[in-house]
Amino acid sequence: MNCGNLLRFAVSRLRSLPLKEKLLLCEVLSDPEDFAALCKSDLEQILQRHTRIKKWNPAEQLAEAAEDEKALTRGDFNYTFYWDKDYPPLLREIFDPPFLLYFRGNLPDPEKPGLAVVGTRYPSGNGLREAFRLGLEAGGSGIAVISGLAKGIDNAAHKGNTSGGGRSVAVLGCGIDFMYPRSSIPAAHEMLKAGGCVLSEYGPGTEPRKYNFPERNRIISGLARSV
Repeated sequence: MNCGNLLRFAVSRLRSLPLKEKLLLCEVLSDPEDFAALCKSDLEQILQRHTRIKKWNPAEQLAEAAEDEKALTRGDFNYTFYWDKDYPPLLREIFDPPFLLYFRGNLPDPEKPGLAVVGTRYPSGNGLREAFRLGLEAGGSGIAVISGLAKGIDNAAHKGNTSGGGRSVAVLGCGIDFMYPRSSIPAAHEMLKAGGCVLSEYGPGTEPRKYNFPERNRIISGLARSV
């Protein structure tokens, strides 16, 4: 087990901390043992502020981090940290970039533009056709559609993009082992076969929660040149 990565996975589990504070912890702490020894007052001294963390249990965070690292040895799961070379460079320019991205497939090519598509989960038939057409035309021009894999407009745009030869990118509001919603699983598999990507900032095993979806939207916009 890589001790450096174990520390980073543990830090990434501190959902209430912004990127700059996660990076600071990784600078100050040398290894998982340092993290395990932290009490809440130590943490707040490093951050120079009071936190809203009600239950501070570093041993539990490290156990979850070990499970994350173990999960990444199964199947085709992968990850990239903020400072890694393959981390999408456009994401570094948004407000509070994700500290860690989990992904399946191929991360988007930074040299090629991406088009974010967002829309209702309950579109009209004409809306579905237009979303598919937009994705298809983008794919034919080598432009990836970046969306949320939700049913409705997102799903139609992803399908059109893959059909047009695009390397579509889905940003999830859950772990990459969930592929939510289930109705979009076929589209996700087609995207991966076509060289696309499914990614998330949430660790494996994280279930879809309603507050995750607005939060993940900043990643969708950050990967795209236009929306």
